[in-house]
Amino acid sequence: MKNILFILLFLVNFASAQVPSLNSAVRLDVAQWNIEWFGDPTNGPSNQTTQLNNATQLISGLDVDLMSLCEISDSTYWKKLLSNLSQYSGTISTWIQTQKTALIYKKDIFKLIYSKHILSQYESDFASGRLPLEVALETTLNGKTDTIYVWVIHFKANIGTTTQKSESYNKRYNSSVYLKNYVNQYFRNKKGLIMGDWNDDFDKSIYNNNTSPFLNWRDDASYLVPTYQLSLKGQRTTASYSDAIDHIAVTPGLKNYWVKDSAFAFYANAYIGSFSSNTSDHFPVFTRFYLNEPNLFVSKINKAQFFPDYFNQRWYGIEQYFSNKIEVYNSLGQKFFEGYFAEFIPPTNQLFVIKIETQGKIVSSNWIIK
Repeated sequence: MKNILFILLFLVNFASAQVPSLNSAVRLDVAQWNIEWFGDPTNGPSNQTTQLNNATQLISGLDVDLMSLCEISDSTYWKKLLSNLSQYSGTISTWIQTQKTALIYKKDIFKLIYSKHILSQYESDFASGRLPLEVALETTLNGKTDTIYVWVIHFKANIGTTTQKSESYNKRYNSSVYLKNYVNQYFRNKKGLIMGDWNDDFDKSIYNNNTSPFLNWRDDASYLVPTYQLSLKGQRTTASYSDAIDHIAVTPGLKNYWVKDSAFAFYANAYIGSFSSNTSDHFPVFTRFYLNEPNLFVSKINKAQFFPDYFNQRWYGIEQYFSNKIEVYNSLGQKFFEGYFAEFIPPTNQLFVIKIETQGKIVSSNWIIK
């Protein structure tokens, strides 16, 4: 009997575990989440109130700076969600289809410039009307006003007969080409995020193991797909399938601000009981950028003009400061580590600067670890 009570108490605690905050004041934390027929009484989770409460708990707990959303399917519940998330504003697509895309963003960080649909001439390929939602947000980065552009997408799903799945694959390919050409033509050098439910993977297609329909994004070295890491690691973004189909891509203008290896899927079923049946069959995916860090460029650091040696976990030329606290900056002057020297794992094949304060003086040095 005691064992049964213990198990029951464990399950209650498991179902009500607190969602951890993933936010940091020195980063821009972004996420994509498909909330599975959110608010629809006949599709997806059957209890809309439970779904709303769990979505509120998850989003407010994670506390990310902006999040793209897919399958917002009832305007009343969309308004209730925004009302519950008082720190966020939001914009939603206005097309006729029930499954709408949306974007929520922190009020104290972003201001809406505009929101619109694009590429309507290719409506059929975009899941018969689920056009990309283009959103421009004004924000202050490094002490100056700047603009972040976001494209929220929901490509054609891999459902139906074999013939229908083949047609859907072709539509995902076509949509990918149309959108990439558009972004590349008008926003290549802008700070932009392409976020959503791509309904396919970046390593290989979920349809018949075909070539990924998104090679035009993946293999263009000037762009970045942070969530491609999930594909390579075999990490899923849905509860029922093994592939990563929710993704975030980045324009060349934003690429260099990305926090390396920061993409991950958040498996919310560890925090919200029966998540995949009462909330969503998709998990949120995340990545991070250093945009809110003060603009301290390397050229402004009083650095030594040499590259000390490093091998076998030994530092030469700066090892006398090994017990000190340090700050480490990349070539853009963005801080990516702060702590004790002994805790620092150096990145390879890229320039970074170690900054040390000792006896009231600043000591800094260039490093490249091969």
